[in-house]
Amino acid sequence: RLRAIVEEMGMGLLVIEKDGRIVKANAAALDILNKPYEQVLNCRVTDLISPGKGRNRLVSALKKAVRSPGRRRIDLLFSAGERVVRGGVSLFRVKEDVIGWLLVMEDVTGRADAP
Repeated sequence: RLRAIVEEMGMGLLVIEKDGRIVKANAAALDILNKPYEQVLNCRVTDLISPGKGRNRLVSALKKAVRSPGRRRIDLLFSAGERVVRGGVSLFRVKEDVIGWLLVMEDVTGRADAP
């Protein structure tokens, strides 16, 4: 059931290990990134984000999530290829151990509320 929820939630989801490698991605994330699963799996998340401010924002959000464990989500905006993406980073914990991050993404390209 959880797998079905993650696939049908209408948002892209990446599960990122502590070393920055992507270990899971749902279909919406693959669509946003315009990449097949094979090119995303075990790839460093920063390699999928367009260089520049967006990549810097992502790195900053990942670090901020670690420094501020009480915050539920760190919001950010970045580019992935030609797409404008609104995202949220959260720590991924198992019990009390932080094992990485969750990155939830929404393609906002061409929307009135996109920058």
